[in-house]
Amino acid sequence: DLAPNDYRILLGGVPIGGGVLRADKVLAIDSGEVRSGSNLPGEQTLDPSFGCPALWIDAAQRDLAIAEGYLTVDASTWSRPNSTSCWATVRRRCSARTR
Repeated sequence: DLAPNDYRILLGGVPIGGGVLRADKVLAIDSGEVRSGSNLPGEQTLDPSFGCPALWIDAAQRDLAIAEGYLTVDASTWSRPNSTSCWATVRRRCSARTR
């Protein structure tokens, strides 16, 4: 029941995270440094690690994105911190339950 670019992280059969991964794109993240008036074309999304606004862009636009102030991450690099973020959420939830 997942779309081709969607993923879901399960722990004991319970979803703890998920999102969309565009293996053919680069994630351009607006961490607050993007130049005013920037009009970089791309598919709007959110960076799942920190919730920052982001765009999935073509790899050919990477240099432009960097020049406009975006932090750019390819899909293979992006997936590791996202899974780490999911595990951090699990640790916080488990810690809260044991108190």
